[in-house]
Amino acid sequence: MSRDRGNYLDAEKLFDSAVLQYEKAAAAGQSDSEVFEALAEARIRQIEMAAGRGQPIDKLYTQAVDISEKLGRTAPQSVAGYLKRAFSAMLTVAILGTGRGSRERVSACLDAAENARKLQPSHPYAAYIAADCYLLSAELQRLSSENPIPHIEKAIQLLKEVRERNPNFLWVINDLASAYIYLGAQKWSQGEVGASELFHIALND
Repeated sequence: MSRDRGNYLDAEKLFDSAVLQYEKAAAAGQSDSEVFEALAEARIRQIEMAAGRGQPIDKLYTQAVDISEKLGRTAPQSVAGYLKRAFSAMLTVAILGTGRGSRERVSACLDAAENARKLQPSHPYAAYIAADCYLLSAELQRLSSENPIPHIEKAIQLLKEVRERNPNFLWVINDLASAYIYLGAQKWSQGEVGASELFHIALND
């Protein structure tokens, strides 16, 4: 794939062409949820590429959210719209950091991910995204001199539940270890006991 090989100009042209075709298809069939899902995914990949080149992504994020909401309306019993919306918000905060607009986007991410979990409580990806959003929320709390530990613990709970049902979900295994390290660091900084045990869990669990 052009993007993976670093050929961003070629990749942008391909994604732009794909978006144009999806938009035409969406205009022709406003109730086709598969078209909206593909279009939302294309916008998300455009966000990744734009961020990788230091280009603005706010407009792409707004477009991704708008398409995700249309997807939700065309397929109200599906988690797809919520997941695309949550992932778009999570991705922009992960890329841009905890600066302007990040609190609103973390809140949007948590809201969409939790709505997806209400529709499908055992959906692994919904829980995974929710966990990452809780970790981003924890970081915002830490930077605001609030206690991040409850949200870190919530993220760990969700990741453990996903790992129990999906033991080969590698991103969950990776993020769970990172969450234990983060929790251990926060407990250590607050002088709480058990911090070293959490580091041990991160390395060996």
